[in-house]
Amino acid sequence: KLKRFFRPLKQLIRGKQGIYKALDFIPKDIKVVFDIGSGDGDYALTFTKTFPQATIFCFEPNIISFKKLDKEFESFKSRIILVNKALSDEKGRATLIFDPASPDGGSIGGSGLQAEEIMTETLDSFAQTIDFMKLDVEGHEIKVLDGGKETMKKVRYLYLETRLDMPAHFYELLNKVRDLGFNPI
Repeated sequence: KLKRFFRPLKQLIRGKQGIYKALDFIPKDIKVVFDIGSGDGDYALTFTKTFPQATIFCFEPNIISFKKLDKEFESFKSRIILVNKALSDEKGRATLIFDPASPDGGSIGGSGLQAEEIMTETLDSFAQTIDFMKLDVEGHEIKVLDGGKETMKKVRYLYLETRLDMPAHFYELLNKVRDLGFNPI
């Protein structure tokens, strides 16, 4: 909660960065937001303010983070739909690896101190038009996009957070996003 208090002050001093800057360029008529890799819910909370008419789908597979989201967004139940699954290229199960001290930074097939078996689903199984999608899944982005080939045709705006410490993954992801018809900026 302190982070939510200090972020506006930091933005006032340093200017908006990352997704907060990108949101300035997105129309406010957004109706459906997919927050894939919701973590602690900071972005979802921002989306409720930025897009006041939107329904926000928050996908968070880590049970620790999901329980925090469930408690945090109790008053937003009419606008925020929480999904305790990971999105991937197929429906099934996977192992999420994470550090219990920072559970919203976990990854499928990554490294960490603790493992949790999670459920996976495809983006296409949700079959809807998405006005704005935020995708931050710690190196699993390509699998999410592969599981959403049809849905991605109905996404108006896409915001990706990805790892730059894996150049091959970055360039593969960049090509995938271009192949889907998006122009990365």
